[in-house]
Amino acid sequence: MQRPLFCLLLALTTAMTSVPAAMRQKSSAPQRPLTKLNRFYNVVNQFQSDLGSLNRFYNVKESETRCQRLIQFYDNWHAGLTEQDNKLNSQLSKFDSLTIQETETAERLLQLVKKDRSRLTRDLAVARQLQEQHPFTSQIIALVEARQRIEPIDARATAKAISGLTVALQEATEQWKTKPQQHALSATQTSKALVSLKSHFAEWYRFSDGYNPTFSWWIKRPYKDCDREFDKLLVAIKSAPVARLAKTNPAAAPQTQQPPNQPTAPNASTTKIDIAALISQPDLILPNLITEFRKAKTSARRPNRYSGNDGTTTPQTKRRKLFNEWQARLTQIHFAQLQPSDQADYLLLQNDISYELAKLALPQRNIEIEWTLPEDPRSMSGFPVGAEALQVELDHEMIRYTPEQLVIIAEKELQWCRRELIKASNEMGLGDDFRAAIENVKKMHVEPGQQPAMIKGLALDAINYLKKADRLSIPPVAEETWRMTMMSPERQLVNPFFLGGEVIQVSYPTDTMKHQDKLESMRGNNIPFARATVHHELIPGHHLQIFCSQRNKSYRQAFGTPFWMEGWALYWEMMLYEAGFPKTAEDRIGFLVWRSHRCARIVFSLNFHLGKMSPPECVDLLVNWVGFDRNNAAAEVRRSVSRAYSPLYQAAYMLGGLQIRQLRTELVDTGKMTEKQFHDAILQENSIPISLLRAILSKQPLSADQNFQWQFYGKVAPNK
Repeated sequence: MQRPLFCLLLALTTAMTSVPAAMRQKSSAPQRPLTKLNRFYNVVNQFQSDLGSLNRFYNVKESETRCQRLIQFYDNWHAGLTEQDNKLNSQLSKFDSLTIQETETAERLLQLVKKDRSRLTRDLAVARQLQEQHPFTSQIIALVEARQRIEPIDARATAKAISGLTVALQEATEQWKTKPQQHALSATQTSKALVSLKSHFAEWYRFSDGYNPTFSWWIKRPYKDCDREFDKLLVAIKSAPVARLAKTNPAAAPQTQQPPNQPTAPNASTTKIDIAALISQPDLILPNLITEFRKAKTSARRPNRYSGNDGTTTPQTKRRKLFNEWQARLTQIHFAQLQPSDQADYLLLQNDISYELAKLALPQRNIEIEWTLPEDPRSMSGFPVGAEALQVELDHEMIRYTPEQLVIIAEKELQWCRRELIKASNEMGLGDDFRAAIENVKKMHVEPGQQPAMIKGLALDAINYLKKADRLSIPPVAEETWRMTMMSPERQLVNPFFLGGEVIQVSYPTDTMKHQDKLESMRGNNIPFARATVHHELIPGHHLQIFCSQRNKSYRQAFGTPFWMEGWALYWEMMLYEAGFPKTAEDRIGFLVWRSHRCARIVFSLNFHLGKMSPPECVDLLVNWVGFDRNNAAAEVRRSVSRAYSPLYQAAYMLGGLQIRQLRTELVDTGKMTEKQFHDAILQENSIPISLLRAILSKQPLSADQNFQWQFYGKVAPNK
């Protein structure tokens, strides 16, 4: 984050308006002032978040494309902010007048936009001078940006081009040794830019090397030769005796012209920044309190290296004292006088404080299980938390079922998956033998080197389908800025399939892996399996979720729950299946295998934490119930039972999806909300327990002692 922007955000949390004493109840706890949320918080937050997304995607500073795209971004914000300034009275007539602090925030943001816009004009001039001075840099930038757009690579032609780059680097080295005074940019400027480009070039190479045999065969040696010449050029520049004779001229750079032969960002030029909409919110006080709580909670985790140990104070005692103080502080607030959004935040904060105190009351349990599998000598370890801790987790997630009842729900859902698998198996001409159908589907993988293009195609299929169906809003910047990386063989030991978010991490075999591991990786990452989960990771799944959670009630990320995060993505697997998105029986098999896997996760993870299943039994369950290859199943279990995930995380996929599906039945099927309104509202509320989300969307009255008793699956009788 740039420092001026950081200072601007800091100002939002320090210069606020105090809340009247009537908003606070009488209490013996020490009184502390409550402050209202600066209404320009959302404005600054969206500006910061969109700028971050664009900077991470357009990350080659020396690129004209980057400069032009960010100039466009700043121009859009300048227009929105100046329009707001010109129409301030009319646009805000229905709101309270802005405070002095809010007006200052708007002015500082506008000045920051102007300053950074001017800097980008200079960056664009330098980028063009660099390419004029060293034309080979434009070839490197083109390669890097084509990789970022996941365009196909002609390995033979690329190898020839890189050999030409090597010659160009040799010529540039000789020129810097003999005629350094001819260069427009100084040695320092040139060296800094080339070091950056060398790093991006290396990243371009690593993306395909080892994963794409054709790429490696043609390009490995030319790239290494080119990289060596790069080093020689940097040495020559460092040794150059003359700094610079010509000066850069920022004014020489056109400010609005799009670089030739470069793709235009989708809808970027028409993006309108609606400042009035972003500040149209009631006075809120809980967001600032939650931010303060989050900081206090984080600090309590860190040992104070300056405090002595008197033998009586422990970290647990300090944390217990902290949360008791916050619990008392919360009782000072008059719940009935809060805005509805504040009331929901009050319950979130109250729920998290109770959760932390409940965890501190649990007996210490440090049981670690280690094991190996006969066919896999790599060790695994797991940490079963026990029944009491599981109940604490369920209370925190506002789930009103026992672990045993949740296992029953999973088994019922698995039976539905089995019936659907048998239907698809019959369509494939294999009768009721759905396991044979799964094995046939595993053979439908692409050849080595083709996985990135396949993943990109599936991502665009989902995005285009959703846009055509108009089932939810997809912000243009979210569609524009998702990225892709390849997962290392080491990471694939715990992540046999791909992961997602803004960056989808593709799991696929490399040339260093054992032959059997390669085959299982390809089989497990086949096209139908991937069709079912690419959208889970990107749009409408995790990438869109994270994008929206950074821009809507972002302070609620302090209470993140996998039932909202993973449940939303799993819900879309259900919705797309019902909508006929998987066109063939093979595609439906892919969806159903993953859905069966989510059911199995509930069963094996809860039983593991209850001490009813060993890790090897968990692996067997995934092999026998779901049809995973054993190495992939072992990797899934290795990840699932580690301390890296909360005890309910694996169960949250299916259970969260079922919660959101039932909420959809209550609100959309009854006509209370349209489908698009429902989906957009979920993303705008950020990551909260689904029971509380249900109360918010259905506009239920809330109370300070709210006790959620929603049984989203109806009554579930425990097994006798």
